[in-house]
Amino acid sequence: MNIIEARKICKSFGGISAVSDVDFELRKGEIHSIIGENGAGKSTFIKMISGDYIADSGTITFEGREVKLTRPEDATSLGIRTIYQEFNLIPTMSVAENIFLGDLPLKNKVVSWPEMYQKAHDLLARLGVNIDSRKNVSELTVAEQQMVEICKALSKDMKVLILDEPTAALNENESQKLFTLIRTLSSQGVSIVYISHYLNEIMDISERISVFRDGKKVTTVNKEDTKVSDLVTYIVGHEMGHQYKERQVEFGATILEVNSISNNYLTDITFQVKSKEIVGLYGLLGAGQLEICRTLFGDLPINSGEVKINNKSVAISSPIEAMKNGIGLVPSDRKNEGLMMNMSVGVNSTFSGTYLRSKHGVIDFAKEREVFEKLKQDVQIKTTGYNQNITDLSGGNQQKTLISRWMDYDSSVLILADPTRGVDIGAKSEIYDLLYDFCNLGKAVLFMSSDLPEVLGVADRLILFSDGRILTECNCNEVSQADVLNLLNASEEQSEETVAS
Repeated sequence: MNIIEARKICKSFGGISAVSDVDFELRKGEIHSIIGENGAGKSTFIKMISGDYIADSGTITFEGREVKLTRPEDATSLGIRTIYQEFNLIPTMSVAENIFLGDLPLKNKVVSWPEMYQKAHDLLARLGVNIDSRKNVSELTVAEQQMVEICKALSKDMKVLILDEPTAALNENESQKLFTLIRTLSSQGVSIVYISHYLNEIMDISERISVFRDGKKVTTVNKEDTKVSDLVTYIVGHEMGHQYKERQVEFGATILEVNSISNNYLTDITFQVKSKEIVGLYGLLGAGQLEICRTLFGDLPINSGEVKINNKSVAISSPIEAMKNGIGLVPSDRKNEGLMMNMSVGVNSTFSGTYLRSKHGVIDFAKEREVFEKLKQDVQIKTTGYNQNITDLSGGNQQKTLISRWMDYDSSVLILADPTRGVDIGAKSEIYDLLYDFCNLGKAVLFMSSDLPEVLGVADRLILFSDGRILTECNCNEVSQADVLNLLNASEEQSEETVAS
């Protein structure tokens, strides 16, 4: 039985079609994934199912009855809940308060705190989640906050749960816990719509998969009848070759030299990066790979040690100092740490070099636009122009805008932290090509990613981190994914034995 049926759904913005003639069916209790490149229409479609957008035409049927979804309340009243990447929780309130906000249990017109905490505990227990319902949300991990969001939805007679990129900020263990929770909900009769760019997890969690491309649904397939390579072909519209290029490059002189760097997060970190080289950084969550990125960009202090750029010792006490010394950073959280979300594409792209085109504090906007047009062409940012708001761009184009910022600034070292998180497979390849082109100019790249196959595929050399230290270095073409995981697991076991003794 279909709980949701959508027929001939269309939506346009400013005369540009975002979703066109989409038919979609969601069965009761099934896990149905929606995939596609950024800008394919996935988010627009689920926002119409959620009542955030109003469809221009077409019909939506819920449990056999045609419904009009003109606001989020229309969807929630039917039991449709949507959890986006940005959570809707109040960090200063407890888990229980967040779950029942707007529907607090009352006794004699006063909040019954014991009842609320017990109800929250029962909901969490129903999903196999061990979180103290009295704990403030600000004290929870991202994964725990996601579980609270799901319990919040479950507290209000949830029939359909829509998850948008739910594992984007989760590690492997947290993702597996989420999958267990999703399967539990499915077994209880809740229908799941699951959106992700990670095709391996799509194949792991889904029963059926719908593929969107250019605003249309191109196919729906059963998981058992398809392979990852088939999904890639459906997504991009043609067969793709190898995602990662085999680079045969003769590296130049050392550009970045890190000597015995230590701070509150790192201990005695030493390595070098040469001209034209991509060095990958990898480790388990909190192992130090993200912290070295932040330290080299001046976001974390250096307590001891030395950094050299082109054989010259430099002091990096702030991001400004890092930039002055030719270091650029594409942070892991592009929306909160990288982009100015209330500004245009053009301003975000040229921001780092704007001062170069200013005189006596006055910006030469004609020159700014000229520089942006060249960057847009070089980096292939898909945008209507300089003034388009950055929020209108897909995740891949937002990321390319951030990368273009450092090309404008002429950085000699580019540090990237999870640069393809939340980016579709086509945009990933474009970002990899930008990094290869950047290196071919004689520059150096530090590439940190939570996706081990990606690090091994993109980088020339790998630096493994464990407990704030460098565990080992190796050439990427000489190790397998299993080799790396075995090294990290052995290191973790040794650390646990040391702590225990």
